[in-house]
Amino acid sequence: YWCFPSIKELAEMSCERLSNIEDFIIGRVGYGQLAFNCPVDLTAFRENLQKDLFGGVIIITNQKVQVYSSSYPKPARGSGLNVPATITIENMAPVDPETKKPILDPTRAEVKTHVKKLKSLKGMKFLNYYPLVGTWIFQVQH
Repeated sequence: YWCFPSIKELAEMSCERLSNIEDFIIGRVGYGQLAFNCPVDLTAFRENLQKDLFGGVIIITNQKVQVYSSSYPKPARGSGLNVPATITIENMAPVDPETKKPILDPTRAEVKTHVKKLKSLKGMKFLNYYPLVGTWIFQVQH
C-alpha cells in the first residue's frame, strides 16, 4: 500500500491538520487506488495510521476496493473517509474462456459487453475503461 501524503508526512501532522487532508490518495500497487474528492478527516486513525489505513479501514484487493470493513464503524456520510471518491481498479479486463487470459483487444465483442456491464452498475458513476490495460475508473458519492 501507499498514500499521498505519505504515512510519514501524516504522522508528523497536528490533529488540526490531520482533520482536513485535501487530495488524499491511497493505493496498492498492481490493484488500484482511491482518490478522495473532498478533504478527509484522518484523526480517528492517528494512533496507528499505517495499520489502520493500509488493509484496515481501506482494503484494496484483486478487483475490489472496500472502505470501512466490518472492523471499522462507518461514520455519517460526509465524515471521515465516507466522502465522494474516484476509484481506479486494475486487472478488470474480461477473461477469454479458452485461454483464461485477459482480453486487452478493444475490438473484441467481449470488451464492448464488459464496458456495457460496468456502465450499468448502480451506486457509481462510470468515468472510463482502458481496454489495453484493463483499468476501470469510476466515482462514488460515499
